[in-house]
Amino acid sequence: MNTYKILTTKLLAVAAMTLIPLTAAQAIQHFGLGASTPLQIGDLPSSGLRSKLEQLPAKAQGKALTALRKLAFTDNDIRYMQVDKNGGVYFVDSFLPPPAPASALANADTQIPLISSADAFSLHSKKGAKNIIYLDFNGMDITGTAWNGSVTTYKALPYDVDGSPTTFSPTELNNIADIWHRISEDYMPFNVDVTTKEPKTFGPTVGRILITKNVDKNGVAMPYSTAGGVAYVGVWAASNYSYYSPALVYYNNLGGGWPPYVAEASSHEMGHNLGLSHDGTSTVGYYAGLGTGAVSWGPIMGVGYYTNVTQWSKGEYPDANQKQDDMAIIASNLKYRADDHGKTLATATPLVVDTAGTIAATNPETDPHDANTANKGVIGKLNDIDMFSFFAGAGPLTITVNPAWDAFYHDNHRGANLDIKATLYSWDGTVVKTVDPLNETNAVISATVPAGQYYLSIKGVGNSVTPYSTYDSLGRYFIRGTVTP
Repeated sequence: MNTYKILTTKLLAVAAMTLIPLTAAQAIQHFGLGASTPLQIGDLPSSGLRSKLEQLPAKAQGKALTALRKLAFTDNDIRYMQVDKNGGVYFVDSFLPPPAPASALANADTQIPLISSADAFSLHSKKGAKNIIYLDFNGMDITGTAWNGSVTTYKALPYDVDGSPTTFSPTELNNIADIWHRISEDYMPFNVDVTTKEPKTFGPTVGRILITKNVDKNGVAMPYSTAGGVAYVGVWAASNYSYYSPALVYYNNLGGGWPPYVAEASSHEMGHNLGLSHDGTSTVGYYAGLGTGAVSWGPIMGVGYYTNVTQWSKGEYPDANQKQDDMAIIASNLKYRADDHGKTLATATPLVVDTAGTIAATNPETDPHDANTANKGVIGKLNDIDMFSFFAGAGPLTITVNPAWDAFYHDNHRGANLDIKATLYSWDGTVVKTVDPLNETNAVISATVPAGQYYLSIKGVGNSVTPYSTYDSLGRYFIRGTVTP
């Protein structure tokens, strides 16, 4: 049994024991967005959320109800929802992952290059985009925000896994780069810059994810310090967005700061800022996923800690408690990025092939600022196809197309979004070979061909074994290989 299958089988078993109560499924109650009539406080079941709403002044009640009516949520979400004294609604994500798996730590990629401090704090996924998601690893003073109820100022600490909070070690810098790449991959289809460089200004379209410790510099507990993360919901693009920011992620509650856990929690919390609630089932608030090995799948707005494919969802998994269309909601805030490659033979992008017949591509491990753009791209929308052209001499060729996990430092726990189908065509559009493995998310084409011009198409697909659909099979890919010159 391969490493991926062993790891995900064990973790999903833990998730099943932790998350799924041994009770019969009850009828799911839906509230807010999509309900037949506007939500009223009396429609909610008896809960802490309802009690707090009932105690609010009329103006704050109205504000809270307006926010809740824009949110698709169920009775299983309510236990994780809170409302502040002014009517702001937020999620407290109290479910925590187990310690970082020993097997995963033991098998971590030890061949990764060391990233410099300058590079680690200047990473961009789409430099120049108006929408920005800033990943803050430096700590900050939180004052004058919705979080400052009883504490005037939180002295939030920087990301620190070696006990030295004033400096960033090589391991911490690499962790920061890995966390950035994983989060940027989740938001890759959208017109947003996920960056580790602090923006000059913050406003309605600039979000901040603060990755910090659950106690501040003075030993004061941060808001909901026992959670993995906490964030206000539906506040993106609000004129006072900065008041409801940052989204908080407590790295020390997430496997001691293990990058795969921290990244999944961070994407999840920003999802709340963008207006998303949880992906659960009729019995649990967070769905932990299904499948095994490299094609194990989990929803980002459920629990993405246990699986190698994590995606935005619209409730296509078994016993889904709602059909919230994550992609549509995110796109309503961020829009989609422009397509980068044509989808027909006539609009194909030439692959860069050197005189020896080598097809090479850099990734963020060795090219953190994407200086070399050759032989790579983004599947950005459902049904997007990227077409490439190249010439080959008579003889063998091998072309490998890897998703974003190609550059994830902790590659024993992937968490990428894209599952690739690759097709090789001859000059006239005749299919030479199609590859879409059911036990992997990359594609490797090997063939012996006559001399001529060829085309390579790349698209995102689902998996019929796990199963998952093509819905969010999107993200970056890298093309490498050899052809006969």
